[in-house]
Amino acid sequence: MRIERPHSLGKEEAKKRVQALLDRWGAKGIKHEWTGDVAKIEGSVIGYKFGAAITVEDACVYCEGKDPPFFVRRRAEEYIARKMDECFPLEA
Repeated sequence: MRIERPHSLGKEEAKKRVQALLDRWGAKGIKHEWTGDVAKIEGSVIGYKFGAAITVEDACVYCEGKDPPFFVRRRAEEYIARKMDECFPLEA
């Protein structure tokens, strides 16, 4: 699974927005660790354990991870896409 969003915020502002999202997820037990411009995340949602990486680039942010099981795949993709849209809304 890969979900990406373009941006024109600059890398540092994009990282701040990703960090704010990770902080909210952290309150729900999702752990993260930054290595350079990549945040590795892991946790458990509705009993499904997952791991993924959020990479911040100059003009794009993307979340990449193993495809979740079929029965939660659509919900997981929609949730991540919605959260990415909140952090990186399409520019007019």
